[in-house]
Amino acid sequence: MRAEHGRDGAGALGPPAARVRGRPADPGGSRLNGAANALEQVVDELCFTLGPVLAVLLATSFAPAAGLLTAAGLLLGGTLAFVAAGEGRGPAPGAGSAAGRLPWRGLAPLLCCFAGTGVVFGSLEVTTVSGTGDAAGVLLGVQAAGSGLAGLALGAYGRPLRLGRCLALMAALLLLPPLCAATTDAAWPLAPALLLIGTATAPVMITAMNTLHVRVPAHRLTEAMSWAVTAILAGSSAGATAAGHLADGPHPWLGYAIPPMAAAGAWLAVRAGSRERQAPPRTVGGPPARQARTPANGAAHERKLTPRTAPAEPTS
Repeated sequence: MRAEHGRDGAGALGPPAARVRGRPADPGGSRLNGAANALEQVVDELCFTLGPVLAVLLATSFAPAAGLLTAAGLLLGGTLAFVAAGEGRGPAPGAGSAAGRLPWRGLAPLLCCFAGTGVVFGSLEVTTVSGTGDAAGVLLGVQAAGSGLAGLALGAYGRPLRLGRCLALMAALLLLPPLCAATTDAAWPLAPALLLIGTATAPVMITAMNTLHVRVPAHRLTEAMSWAVTAILAGSSAGATAAGHLADGPHPWLGYAIPPMAAAGAWLAVRAGSRERQAPPRTVGGPPARQARTPANGAAHERKLTPRTAPAEPTS
């Protein structure tokens, strides 16, 4: 019942994914949430790698519809198990602050990050499939393996990473596929490049999810996750569409130019949002100091007034 970073292309899987990701592993907000997000990334990549193999095996061994029916059964069974798990429920509606608005100032840059990452996934997959032929399955499996290994390493590391640095590393590594495609027609040089890209995409997704858990109140987390999943799916659809148009042209490998640009755009959005959040709060009210007269002795003295400031938002 996972939305594989928009790879499934099924918008109907968005709401279950948001409900699952909107349930913190530890309501107390400890580091277990980061480990849970890392484990989720590993399971996502494992499903993405083994799912097609299982579907082909069922379709060839039993019936063409066996794979689809198995997926539908797993989706139904997982959904019912999740609904029946009372410990998986989040806080009751209205249990949080009375201010019901989402913290868009901190959420908007993250949505841009999720949309850009979705563009990376969609365009990278379509370009690889259209440009490498029979080797596409192996190459995408190598990428998923790198992402899964990075998720395990990050979960064991246990310390938070900076989202901007993760995006910058991913954008730099995404320059490898267009360089490989421009210099050689062979598909094998893409394997180490996609392996490195996989190790960079996992920290981005895990860190972005951890940051969203920190910035959004617990009673609005499911709604925020719905926005995040929608951004990933929209970005993946846009990236796949753009790469598909380029794949039909005389130079299909030009689709590899889309992922680094999308990652750079996500980095710029996160960077701009970070600077805005770090800006000093605005002063609301009168001047910082004024002359006041003490009624007891009539002497004038300077009384410093503490300015009223806007409430500080949580930091990631």
